[in-house]
Amino acid sequence: ASHTIANTPASIPTWPGKGNANAAGRAGVALTVTNDMAPFKDLNGDGIYQPLNGEYPDFPGEQALWWVFSDNGPTHTQTNGAPLKAEIQVLAYGYSRGTLIDYAVFYDYTIINKSTINYNNMRMAIWSDVDMGYYLDDYVAVDSARRMGIVYNATNDDGVAAGHPEGSYGVNPPAAGITILRFPGDVGSTLLPMGSFVSYQNTAAVNGNPTSTVDFNYYMHGQKRDGTPFPMIDDTWDECATGNPPGDRRIVQTTGDFSLAAGAKTHIVMALVVDSTAGGCPTMDLGGVKIVADTARQIFDNPPPVLGSSAIAAANNSLRVYPSPAGSIVFVAPGVTGSTAWRVSVLDVMGRIAATATATGAQASIDVSILPPGTYLVRCIVDDKVLSSRFVKE
Repeated sequence: ASHTIANTPASIPTWPGKGNANAAGRAGVALTVTNDMAPFKDLNGDGIYQPLNGEYPDFPGEQALWWVFSDNGPTHTQTNGAPLKAEIQVLAYGYSRGTLIDYAVFYDYTIINKSTINYNNMRMAIWSDVDMGYYLDDYVAVDSARRMGIVYNATNDDGVAAGHPEGSYGVNPPAAGITILRFPGDVGSTLLPMGSFVSYQNTAAVNGNPTSTVDFNYYMHGQKRDGTPFPMIDDTWDECATGNPPGDRRIVQTTGDFSLAAGAKTHIVMALVVDSTAGGCPTMDLGGVKIVADTARQIFDNPPPVLGSSAIAAANNSLRVYPSPAGSIVFVAPGVTGSTAWRVSVLDVMGRIAATATATGAQASIDVSILPPGTYLVRCIVDDKVLSSRFVKE
């Protein structure tokens, strides 16, 4: 059986790429969706998001979230600072490839200066309340070569240093890091140094939570709250080596300074990376989390093919999905044989995963009986190739 969609039915909502106003915001206020909003693959070039015609969000990775916020709102009760009228668009995405890249989540920031003021000597900071298991026995480290702050445990048995029984929070605890992959001023493989790195205790009097614009400015420039320099011994400073007492840690790490003219935008990318069995001080091995950071760097610089890219367009022709329309079962044949394991996902028109399966051999069957009627996208990942097709559920 076959089914052809000649055009988008009037009852199906479309997402305009420019100018049209059929989206609604808070309290139903009409929105004009512009090119500043979430990107999608516009296959026919008409500027309208039409998922039933095979168009899809234009994001890397296997799963992504996109959101936008602005600081031009109510009083800033946390920083007590004046609004910069900056709009921040964030894309968080990750991969599922059965490799080390599965241990990284990418955060891609686009910052737009929507004020009438040209800003100079700006920098962006990531503030992290790094509770690794039990929150009162954490240590931190910094790797400036990778522009990365790291959190790990003070002992190999999480919680023991704070008086908890053995095994309360687990052994061989993980380590996590935030590595800055791209910020303004980087050119190709030539990367600027990280602006600054600071760690502080949650409750310390001199080195505790910031409460004023002066405090925030100090922390974003490698200083304590009283303005004295943060005592980072060298480029691979870590608290296990210094013998600090463990505690409830915060870290602040920043980009270097950059300028942002009125109406201009800039681009900053970071990655959260994890090594699941790093262990605690003094036997911890931070080499694993650094390898994951290097993997994130490699994937960011050389992204693998994603759904809809020209690199896999030809391969998509080999995917067969039948019958269409389908009743309770749909068969998927990606054109592979033997024992090669491959994964298949069924996505609805909003990009949400409706069903998944892992299979070997030449064909898989998927139960779609509980799915509501409509058009669905089938995506297969075989040997790092992404294949796609569609079917209609009756």
